[in-house]
Parts: sequence; structure tokens; C-alpha cells
Amino acid sequence: MELRTNEAGGAELIAFGESDSSERFLRNTLLGQALLVAEPREHHVIEHFSETASSRTVLDRVAGWAQFLISESSALELLKAGKAHPTRNPVAGFWWDKRSNFGDSIGPWVISAYSGRPTVNARFMKVPGRTLVSVGSVIQMIKRPNADIWGSGLIREINEKHLHDLTQLKGVRVHAVRGKLTHAQLTSQLDWDVPEVFGDPALLLPRVYTPTVENVGTSGVSFVPHYSHRKWLDSLSTDGVSVVDVRNDLTTVIDQIASSDICVSTSLHGLIIAQAFGVPWVWLNVTDEALAGARFKFDDYFSTLDASVVAEHQMVSTELETLELLKVSKQATLPRLSIDLDALEAALPITGPRSTEPAMPKAKVKFSWSGYPLRTRLSARGNDLGLFGKRVVRSGQRRISKMFSEK
Repeated sequence: MELRTNEAGGAELIAFGESDSSERFLRNTLLGQALLVAEPREHHVIEHFSETASSRTVLDRVAGWAQFLISESSALELLKAGKAHPTRNPVAGFWWDKRSNFGDSIGPWVISAYSGRPTVNARFMKVPGRTLVSVGSVIQMIKRPNADIWGSGLIREINEKHLHDLTQLKGVRVHAVRGKLTHAQLTSQLDWDVPEVFGDPALLLPRVYTPTVENVGTSGVSFVPHYSHRKWLDSLSTDGVSVVDVRNDLTTVIDQIASSDICVSTSLHGLIIAQAFGVPWVWLNVTDEALAGARFKFDDYFSTLDASVVAEHQMVSTELETLELLKVSKQATLPRLSIDLDALEAALPITGPRSTEPAMPKAKVKFSWSGYPLRTRLSARGNDLGLFGKRVVRSGQRRISKMFSEK
């Protein structure tokens, strides 16, 4: 963690990882707690301090966050070993988290908003009980028993390997799927009991999050390239267009899309967010640079709306240099959904009471003197408070780095 000054004369507390595994830990642990920023280096803005904030307040918060991250890294080791979280009661979720991508963070974000509890990624853990699989083309990735599927989809039609792996699973319950193509595959190939409840849970985001931008609907055209398509930006003319970086925080991406008049996207969740917040959209389909599974996941989603009016602009990558995004944006439409979002919301299989006003729960971060001897406490409350606060942060950094060091 670092404390950096800002242009307003105050300071901001940021955290960043030193390895792929520590970056993944921070993305999952700070989801909904800090603002993820992709450039110039992936980091999380945890807290802002005004120029009038006292040094004691700042150090108390910094040390508190250091303790929080240390505690969560220790709890993660317990969860991996199949033990319970010592202080919180998280929902065991399941999502792809190899790199920063806002679409993959939607599932745990929505689950936490409805449950009022943090969500941990149990994909590679021995977490006891059931696991909630939600947003994304992740059904074929499931390797663990007792999975609850809610709004997930397949990446492509089920092949022999997927068929073998999925038929071995025990205790799978399907509560809703993303679209009718996934439904047809699961019922015909696996003979699973799949209800006719459809929809990507990202469509529920307006019920749990209000964009924090002013003048919604007045920011022109937004272009949302999938993270694997960012290589095009050097050759693509984006004059008059706001480019959205899907590696940024979920809320940042939503704010940018929701505040635009039209969305042009190669990312499926760019289209879904636009649909959810009432922004007309166009799917830019670069056919020779197709994403994994080609168009299956797109058509799966399109099966839940009036597909006859879906705006799709097909092209090949050699045409990018002459592509006029503003001209493409004129094809935008806002198809009517043909599914029941109330049914999708009601199908969410979480135990315990739901939040009456769903919102992302915030961690209660407060520095605790527990575990520090009296002499240390008295010394820290004297002239050495600053030195002590720095020691807490440094020790936290060393401990977390050691836990997530690359093997």
C-alpha cells in the first residue's frame, strides 16, 4: 500500500499487487470496497483524505486497512483448506478472475448486493457447502460438486470433453440460465432439470446500483472493446467517441456506458450493461477476430430479447483503419427484453434474509490494538505514532507478498 498526495492537496491510499496472484487477491478482496484503476499500473484507490485530515486519523485508517488485508489473506488460506471464515460469513461464488475484466466481477458484486455478505471465489477452494455460479460463460468450467447455477451460460455447444466432465458432477441445481441456447444444450445433452428462467444477472444491476455521473444520457457515443481487442486502438479512429476500458472498476464502466447516448461494443457485457440502463447499442462483430466460442454467447443472450431488431455490424480486422465508429453508432437499437427479470431475481439461491434495499456491503475497517503489548501501545500513542503506523503497513505488505509470492 502507498499513501500518495493528490491534486486537491489531500492524499489517497492505494494498494497494488507485486505478482499475478497478489493482484488477483486484491481484485477479489477489494471488490466493491475500493476503486480499481487499470492504468498506468493496476491499482486500487482505497480511501481519500482531505488536506485537513489529522495524521492520527490517516494512520488509523491506513493501519486498519493493512490489518484488514492481512486478516483476509489469512482467512483465504483457511478457506482453501476447507475451513470456515473466522470472522465473516461469505457467499461461496464462482467466477473467472485470471485478469481484470469488469464483466467477470458483475456476478460476485450482484450476489453481495442482494445477500449483504461478501462473496469469495471458491473456484479453486475446498469451501464446504454449496457454490453459487453466476455471471459469465462458465458452466463448462465447473469442476466441483454442489453447484447452484444462476444466470450463467455456456461458452459454446457442449463437446465430448465438456459432456464427460459435466456428467460427473453431483448435486448440481440450475435456478436460471443466461439464454435459450444454454437451456437447450443442458436439457438435451445432459438431461439436467433446467427451469425456463432466463437472463444474465447483469440485467439486474439497475436495481442495485445507481450510476454516479451527472447528466446521464448526454455523453455521446461510448466504444467498449473487449480487453483482447484493445490492440486495435492504435489503428482505430476514435474521434468523437469515449473509449471505455473494461479493465477498470465495474462502477466506472457502468457510469461511462450509462451516461452515453449510444454504445458500440465488441464486449458482450458492454451490450448487456447498455441494455440494462436503456442505452441503444450496436454489436461490433469482427468476424476474423472472434472471441472464444465465436457468437454462441452473443446469440444465447440475444435469445432473451427481440433478436429481429438486434443491431450487428460485421467486419474484418483489415477494415479497422477505415472504420467510422460514429457512422456505425447510427445503427443502434434498443431491443425489447422478452424475459421476466422479477423471476430471475427471485431465483437467486442465497440462504438467509435478503437486503430490503440491495447495495454492495462495505467492510467495517477499524484498526485494532489487539495483539500489541502495552509498551507498544504507549509508544505508538506518543511521538512514535507515525513510525508505528508505517511499521504496521510494511509488515502487512511483507506478509501478503510472502503469501502470494510466485512459486
